[in-house]
Amino acid sequence: MYMVVYKKVLKNKLTRHLNTKIHYTVRRDYALMESKISMILEILSDGKWHEIEELQQRIALDEYKVQEIATFLNKYDFAMIDGANRKVKISRDFQRFLAQTTI
Repeated sequence: MYMVVYKKVLKNKLTRHLNTKIHYTVRRDYALMESKISMILEILSDGKWHEIEELQQRIALDEYKVQEIATFLNKYDFAMIDGANRKVKISRDFQRFLAQTTI
């Protein structure tokens, strides 16, 4: 039950963030952005630090959008940002949550 509620809260926060921060006129672009967030989470799920440039190259997204997604993930304690070295890492709690939901 807890995991289902947490998933719903996460999905609602991601959707709300996308609706207020990234304005697309075409629904296809909106779905594309959601898949980019999923791709970032998949890359970060290994628990290692990843550079912003690496994420940009791997998912073909500009620096501003990658930084915006990383900031969102950090704001809700899904990830940590090392601003000095421009790196992002998934938080341990969220990594454990993702591991439990994939079983």
